[in-house]
Amino acid sequence: MPDPNFSESQLQTAANLAYADEIRQRTGGIPFPFVPSLPAEFLLGWDTAFDLDWIRHRLSGPFADRHKGCNFFLQYKLSSLIDSPNRSKEWATWRKPYFRFQIPHKRKIRGRYRNDFHQWTRLKEIAATGVPTFYATNTMIEERELRTLFEDGELLDRIALLDVAPIKRKHVHASFADPFSKFALHSTPEEAPFLSLREAVASFTNISSYSYAEGVEQLITIAENLSSQDASAGETPGIRQQLSQFQQLFTTYVGQRRGLPQIKRTILESFFARRFGLAVYWYPAT
Repeated sequence: MPDPNFSESQLQTAANLAYADEIRQRTGGIPFPFVPSLPAEFLLGWDTAFDLDWIRHRLSGPFADRHKGCNFFLQYKLSSLIDSPNRSKEWATWRKPYFRFQIPHKRKIRGRYRNDFHQWTRLKEIAATGVPTFYATNTMIEERELRTLFEDGELLDRIALLDVAPIKRKHVHASFADPFSKFALHSTPEEAPFLSLREAVASFTNISSYSYAEGVEQLITIAENLSSQDASAGETPGIRQQLSQFQQLFTTYVGQRRGLPQIKRTILESFFARRFGLAVYWYPAT
């Protein structure tokens, strides 16, 4: 039973960086990863959480405060490769080598080690509110492969996510095999969808998404409509004129248009905040 030759912390760090970079490419912003201490993790249930403005589902009240106001949660688990039917209870499910991770922790109670589902219970509480909550695990066991996937920008395709919300009962193990299409949950048999971390971004179908150019144009139109009723509207150039003047200066001095949409975004955010006290949320394009 080969175990990964990298730690859970290594997997978590690489996946968090890759995910943050994916969001940066889609939205222009870098999400801050909340990573609790080990004692706090025991109380919260998750390893990493993000506050993603473009996900509509959110926690509320003291529950939201406890979880840092976040709305995307990951609990990382290391999967081992089971390559022999000897002493493998799940081999009959796959009849070939497969990956497996343990959901509960082992806890010594009265001299015996028992399964502790405390972490699972915390995650189910979060998932019950409708926010994305996943176990995240590896589909490789060699550190060199983990590093190569990370450096080639392909790691998110190989981080497996198990959605906590639809699981009906407690299980000791979750397993999956190549080609990766589903999880098998044990002890009482249950199946769950297999999702990669990259697919998770595209799975948030409850949002509207636009390219940068479409988003900028829509916000300019909104700003113009709002400004038409503003008493100071005639005192300064319109937002479209201001952006046009800035774009001309930018391309003249920089010599290229790369980075222009992101800077326009910043200007628009500042405009809405300064003029109307409004915050602009940017949704990632699919």
